[in-house]
Amino acid sequence: TEATDAGRMLGHEDMDLFTLLPKPSQDGLQVRNPNNGRWIRLRPPPGSIILNVGDYLQRISNDLLPSTTHRVVAPPADDTGRNVARTSSPLAIYLRENDVLSVFPGLGEPKYEDIRAIDFHVGVMQKYYGDTYRQSGED
Repeated sequence: TEATDAGRMLGHEDMDLFTLLPKPSQDGLQVRNPNNGRWIRLRPPPGSIILNVGDYLQRISNDLLPSTTHRVVAPPADDTGRNVARTSSPLAIYLRENDVLSVFPGLGEPKYEDIRAIDFHVGVMQKYYGDTYRQSGED
């Protein structure tokens, strides 16, 4: 189903390899349909685990596995009109800072040049925060 309500967390992609997310206590996770831009509410079955592909995996898969744009919206209020608590326990898988993101062989002409994970991370963060985002130890 299409979902249009505002969120507790704005739309974003995860800057990791992938994130594993056991079914949260309440609904609220939405993914953006890349074809039409509409938000789709996820209703995973009990006991399921959601896998969000992150930016690192998109890059090394040469865009075969696109990073998932997602957001979290507040669950519907209870019968008394009070907000319902939503608990989630994601497990994000990152690389070490000096690991190199390289397109896997056999996936066609690479769309991306090799880059260290830390350089990729800093580059993305600087898009959001400008030059105010620096690695520790930089002047």
